[in-house]
Amino acid sequence: MSADATTLGVRLRKERTDLGLSVAGMAEALRDAAPERERRTLPKLQDIARKIRNWEADTWGVSERYRLLYCRATGKTEDDLFGPYRKARKKKIRATETGAARGEDEDDVERRQLLQALATLGVATVSPISEALNTIQTHVEKSLGRDISAQMDDWDEAVAEYGYSYLATAPDRLIGELAADLVSVQALKQRIPAGDTQRARWFRVTAGLSLLMAKTLANTGHGRPARTWWTTAQHAADSSGDTDLSMWIAGERLIRGLYERRPAPVLLRQAATAAESSNGRACAGLLHIQTMRAQLFAVVGRADDAVVELRRAEDTFASLPATDTNDIASDWCYGEDRIRYSTAWVYAYLGQSAPLDVAADRAVQLLEDVDQLRSVTQVKLLQAAGYVRSGDVAAGIDRAISTYEQCPANQRTALVTELAGDVWNAIPIERRRGPAAEGYRELLVASGSLRKAIT
Repeated sequence: MSADATTLGVRLRKERTDLGLSVAGMAEALRDAAPERERRTLPKLQDIARKIRNWEADTWGVSERYRLLYCRATGKTEDDLFGPYRKARKKKIRATETGAARGEDEDDVERRQLLQALATLGVATVSPISEALNTIQTHVEKSLGRDISAQMDDWDEAVAEYGYSYLATAPDRLIGELAADLVSVQALKQRIPAGDTQRARWFRVTAGLSLLMAKTLANTGHGRPARTWWTTAQHAADSSGDTDLSMWIAGERLIRGLYERRPAPVLLRQAATAAESSNGRACAGLLHIQTMRAQLFAVVGRADDAVVELRRAEDTFASLPATDTNDIASDWCYGEDRIRYSTAWVYAYLGQSAPLDVAADRAVQLLEDVDQLRSVTQVKLLQAAGYVRSGDVAAGIDRAISTYEQCPANQRTALVTELAGDVWNAIPIERRRGPAAEGYRELLVASGSLRKAIT
């Protein structure tokens, strides 16, 4: 196979598929190819998988360390696997360095702008060489007519993997990773003709990554840019023709609006409009909307409506297939933990500690089984606020203090801060002068949460 016939990315993908491996499987193979002492220094499997996707898209060059691992994993020599492409890469870099003199087309300009945006974000994968290769790679891929379906398979898998890393990874780290992947996915758009079935898949992947970007920005307190990403995610989902995905994103967006204390009448009106898309059919997106309505009713004091809507949500949850509910480690799954979380929210705001404890304890049990510390923190803070509203102020403050202290600083998202503030806001004014309340206030001040969270 010569350098003129294909690119290194195509070659690496062929080596992987010849071994019968997915991207995740290839990541494991590379890790297993490393000596034991070196294996401990490798990044997480999901990060190796991300590298593989970029190598196969010719977005990044393969470092010497990983070239050696590839050789061990595939049984090929370095000359056989990488030799034919070294000279070609040098020619590509030289060609790009003189590209400005020749003039760039619209796709080149767009690509360069995207890479410059990544550099502004401080994404470490951006360099002059990678930028040059990205520009050249776009033209090479066009001429090759490489199968888009194969790449979309990998990106579907990447979005699924993000469902796990979103819940476990510090939000500030996710922003750069999502941005880099959105740039890579954007490059595929130019190669999918209008009307091609792969275009719908491209919209789905874009919607998924954009949704995660919106949620991550909101988690880090960047509300304004988050709002634009919500819009992008919704538009991409609607354009994909996938009604379930559109409703899921609409539900996620409404839940975020609830957390941000947007006006109740506006959210209820938007929920009613979004729910019409289901045509009465149960799906995870409809469940999102129902639980949001129950939580909203509780916040505004409509206790009976909140309980009725919770029952509807329970019925919808019971009718969903196991594929939608049985993987609570993924953010793409509406598992039992979510319905218990919503139930805990409702009874926390209604100040009913008995049903609150049942729902919260079950949610914590489920979430601890999959090491979702951030979500556990949120449930326990809800529980603490519920205790305060029920009249057991001391127990609520004690639970809030122990919970907040145990949450690592890089996992104290905007929502965690908001819930911590809700505990304080629930404390009656006359009880805020006691030692326990003062201690909680000092904890929030020391963590920098006081300004946003406490009225």
